[in-house]
Amino acid sequence: EVKAKGSSGVLVTDPSNAPDRSLEGIPIGGRLRFFADKWDVSTSDAWVRDTVRSGLALEFLSFPPNFFMRSPKSRDPRKHSLMQTAIAHLLPIRAIQRVPLDQQGQGFYS
Repeated sequence: EVKAKGSSGVLVTDPSNAPDRSLEGIPIGGRLRFFADKWDVSTSDAWVRDTVRSGLALEFLSFPPNFFMRSPKSRDPRKHSLMQTAIAHLLPIRAIQRVPLDQQGQGFYS
């Protein structure tokens, strides 16, 4: 929803620009494909349109080494609190997800 003051100084609300609440349950990763029809209108580039619909596969030169590396946790209480706040925000919007217990320590996560 966009709110702006008009020339008369009155606050004007434009409901046509309100966020689409129907997408709230869809994970952020891959959400772009739900707007593929909008991209069809805005570009004729076949690569862009295909990437929006199907995603982008990265081609690596080699496989990463086969070992697990833990990221150190900060001992600074303020930094720890900030990280916990970020995690608490990102989990419910499905921008991140927990690694299943049976998979922890077995690979690479990004």
